Amino acid sequence: MHISRFTWIYSFLLLLNFNSGFSQSIVINEFMSDNENALEDDDGEFSDWIELYNTGANAVNLDGYYLTDDKEDLEKWEFPNVEIGPNQFLTLFASGKDKQNGTFIHTNFKISNDGENLVLTNTTGAIIDEIESVELYEDKSFGRLPDGSSNMTILHLPSPGSSNNDSNTLSFSHQAGYYTDGFELELDALIADSIFYTLDGSEPSTSSQIYIKKIPLENNTSSPNVWSEIPTTPVDVFLTNPEWQSPGYPLTKANIVRCATYKNNIKTSKTYSQTFLISSDVFEKYDMPIVSLITDGSNFFDHEHGIYVPGIDYDPDVVEWTGNYFRKDERPVHIEYFDLDGNLGFSQDAGARIHGGKTRHGAQKSLKLYARKDYGKEYFRYQLMPQKSVDNYQRFLLQTTTGAWGGDTVIKDILSHEIVRDMDFEKMDYRPVIVFLNGEYWGIHNIRDRMDEEYLAYTSGLDIDSLEIDSGGNTHYQALINYIKDHMPIDNEEFDHISKQMEIDAYIDYEIAEMYLNNFDWPANNTKHWRPNKPDGKWRWMFYDIDGGFRDYTYDMMLHNTKDDPDVGWPNNPRSTLLFRVILSSETFQDKFLARYKELIENDFRSSITKAKLNAIVDEYKYEMPKHIARWHFPPSMETWYDDIDSELVEFLENRSCAVVEHIESFFDLEEYDVECKDLVNTVPKPNVFVDLTIAPNPNTGSFAILNDSGVKRIFDVSLYNSVGKKVFFRKDVFLNSSSSYSIYEYQLPPGFYAVRIQEMNSSFTIPMVIIN
Repeated sequence: MHISRFTWIYSFLLLLNFNSGFSQSIVINEFMSDNENALEDDDGEFSDWIELYNTGANAVNLDGYYLTDDKEDLEKWEFPNVEIGPNQFLTLFASGKDKQNGTFIHTNFKISNDGENLVLTNTTGAIIDEIESVELYEDKSFGRLPDGSSNMTILHLPSPGSSNNDSNTLSFSHQAGYYTDGFELELDALIADSIFYTLDGSEPSTSSQIYIKKIPLENNTSSPNVWSEIPTTPVDVFLTNPEWQSPGYPLTKANIVRCATYKNNIKTSKTYSQTFLISSDVFEKYDMPIVSLITDGSNFFDHEHGIYVPGIDYDPDVVEWTGNYFRKDERPVHIEYFDLDGNLGFSQDAGARIHGGKTRHGAQKSLKLYARKDYGKEYFRYQLMPQKSVDNYQRFLLQTTTGAWGGDTVIKDILSHEIVRDMDFEKMDYRPVIVFLNGEYWGIHNIRDRMDEEYLAYTSGLDIDSLEIDSGGNTHYQALINYIKDHMPIDNEEFDHISKQMEIDAYIDYEIAEMYLNNFDWPANNTKHWRPNKPDGKWRWMFYDIDGGFRDYTYDMMLHNTKDDPDVGWPNNPRSTLLFRVILSSETFQDKFLARYKELIENDFRSSITKAKLNAIVDEYKYEMPKHIARWHFPPSMETWYDDIDSELVEFLENRSCAVVEHIESFFDLEEYDVECKDLVNTVPKPNVFVDLTIAPNPNTGSFAILNDSGVKRIFDVSLYNSVGKKVFFRKDVFLNSSSSYSIYEYQLPPGFYAVRIQEMNSSFTIPMVIIN
């Protein structure tokens, strides 16, 4: 049994209560402001409730005492003639019903679950207890632990009318985050219950390791891989990039600790989860924020239950659309976010689902993360996207890098949204992050918006109830389509009517963006539109999933988006092209469309601008890409990545505008579309090959350092070969800032000639070295 250092605090607080501490013995001991199922009142309803506790040795009559949720109105609600005995509890409902003749007492106010003060005054009007505003979630209570003490906390087990002491809280000697050296972690329980913990992501139970003394934590990268060795695609069946392969080396790892308290085999605290990244170079090692996901391994990898594996649902006869990963099931996870400086941004329990279509059967998968009251917090309260100031999300995506059609650029969709950043439609923001799953390096993902009602609410500032998204059956949108079909060609009067139903300028921007970027998987797919649900609400369009874009700069999207072939289903069936085809019959629309396209080609779509955005994104990714490639074997190499960026993206951005001008001139039968389409600049630079890494001292006794004088950050693998070509030392992913060094200690090597081999991105070089006695 672990004896907590808080035991003496408990005794001391009780002593204060019996002597001089509070001068009044009645305290607000516990309350719940979002009662869904915890306690039913005498009307069969689940109202807010408040519990009082008498810490004294004598009974107290509350006649003349007041309780309020408004400090400006201390006499808001008066207690009836009711008595609380010594060490006894009184539960009353804050229901707003203001009644005293039933089984329970009811106040004349309710408690906001967003938080508000509770104030208790005695017969003289003096404030004898006050609880500051605190936000609570469904069926969570807030109270004193132990009973009557000054320690306030969210209680794992709400206990209206009885002792809070069956709940417990834990504290850690070290906060989650980055550490350059190992340490011993201490755990303390406020109440002296047994502490059980795990280090593998599993939920702690009484079968887990019991905490007796400090837990030693150190850099554990050399420990065997576990979760990354479980196939996440069907073995020997190629579906899409990347098919699963073992990493083939010990992945970078984080320490994950989960713990909880138990008494008499009953869990008395919530599960606490923390991540510790320990490495001597941890503060220089990562150029992206880190997201740590912790979950019981069975939730993702179990053959029957896991949602990240082919599992029991996989049918070898229907390989593309079967597998556990096609389930809509949600699994509990704990998520922690660390910023670029290693500071903990947020930490909370959440739900996770697999996201996407065919990307589900790629080795690395996209995830949807959900904040819910059931997990403790209804929102992720953090600025997830640097492009906007929103810091209140109910859900977001951790998107895989493998969704793009063909090629190995991994940044197509990200780039498309940056190119159209200033255009008038709803679009997805992003933030690249490094993910660790149950402590194992899981590579680069992108935090993305999920295009749904929640997204529209925070981007438009409207309530969800005042929004509507058409997914195929909306009567208002269908009426617009029927009107257009019945009034072709569109004259000025009809165009004015249509303009009252949809945002014409926003629609033009949307159509141009999809066509210019050559999104072949559209418009019969990846299309959403929405409107404010009010009489004058107009339809707007949502831009997402451009993984099918950028493929062929010569492809004519004017023809693609006006096709009217009844035999075509995907990607441009007649229903999906109808609106654009018909509205093009309006001369007013044509003039607007052509003028806006000209403006964009000469401004936002200029290759100097679009390639500057491409280069900025490449710079965000390039330092982490070697480790990501080693983990997933996708892209195949840094050289392939750069080559595909050059051949797919740069070529497209340099030549698309002139091709579009030709398409427009042909489609509209124009003698000349007076647009300046050419804007030649240098292509994306290949990585420089630096040879100004040096060895010092040289000769040496087996102790030496690699010095970086190149003026830039360097990431490389280092190998040491003896005179007969045998590799005697290897270290992967060495990271060096400019003007820094990396030390190697190999005193056991015999004297002789050696070669230090540096493998950097897609280049390598060798430095001769001599070891002497």
